[in-house]
Amino acid sequence: MLDSDSGEMSTDSPDISETTLHRYSEFVQVAALVVGIPICLLSFAGNLLTIITVIKTKSLQTGANVFIVGLSVSDLFYGTFLVPIIAFTHYNNGWPFNNTFCALFGFFIFLFVMESINNLVGIAFSRYLKIVHPKLFNRIFQGNKRTVCLLVIFWSLPLASLIPAILLERFGYEPQTLTCTFIRDDNNSFGFMLLSLFLIPLSFIGFCYLRILCKVVSNHKRVERITPRTTGQKRIREDYHYTRTMVTIFIVFLLAYTPYLLNSFFNKDSSNLTLCFLCSVPVWLSNCVNPFVYAASNRQFRLAFWAILTGRKTLFEPMDIEDSPGSSNRLSMRTLSSVSNNNNMNTIVMHVPTASTYC
Repeated sequence: MLDSDSGEMSTDSPDISETTLHRYSEFVQVAALVVGIPICLLSFAGNLLTIITVIKTKSLQTGANVFIVGLSVSDLFYGTFLVPIIAFTHYNNGWPFNNTFCALFGFFIFLFVMESINNLVGIAFSRYLKIVHPKLFNRIFQGNKRTVCLLVIFWSLPLASLIPAILLERFGYEPQTLTCTFIRDDNNSFGFMLLSLFLIPLSFIGFCYLRILCKVVSNHKRVERITPRTTGQKRIREDYHYTRTMVTIFIVFLLAYTPYLLNSFFNKDSSNLTLCFLCSVPVWLSNCVNPFVYAASNRQFRLAFWAILTGRKTLFEPMDIEDSPGSSNRLSMRTLSSVSNNNNMNTIVMHVPTASTYC
């Protein structure tokens, strides 16, 4: 916060007494802790499990899953470190720390939200290339160095985009919402910022999943014409399973951020703080739900999760994929893995297709 007389940064805590007209109700104060604490714990456990699973499972260390790890890292920091402070701020009816930390906190709020969105874009983009342009996917994601470079670029873009806001000291305490965030002004820069940060990535993700859906439907028709009825039906079911996962991912994204965006545009003066809180809760939840939606919906991930949680060893054995005339292994939607119990070892055997598969 800037001192109005000297123009220098003040390190004192915001004067909550100046905002007596804007105070959270007792319901919000209690609900923030009741909701925030479980989200913190689930975010820590779910995201950390996802990261450990990919690190310890070689077959999951693919280009697409790098973005799932990136998403888990950003959600881990947001859900574990930022959500508890936000919840306590609601309980305290105002920011309890100094303004320097307030500005940093507002910066990290936007940074990790943008990192999560960028990783969602990376997941959609990688899966789009995997299904629609498999040859281009192989060129872009060939080798660990290229994949790491892509991840660094995706993580650097949000940081670079926030530099102007840092230099202009746009992060600080906002009395209308009793939170530390991007300070709004009369020029509607906050609305423009939200529009550019959310609408553009949202449109891109929608485009990717729409093209994936079209490709899957096209592949259905081709498989039905060429393969036997039973085989075609099996592949169609598997195709729809993955398509349903894609649509679920997109819907979860919309459900999490739409209430917050609508409230930011139509409740500019934040006159209803209870509404502000209720619209923020889905954003909090997205930081513990995303790992389960993006990782646990994949059978190969589920088996690896179970192996790590139970302390079992996980073996990956190649499984041949039968080529069908007119169909491509790259577009095959076969089940990624199956489980068999080894009688002599406490082991989960995961049969992994030798051709390139979904990740």
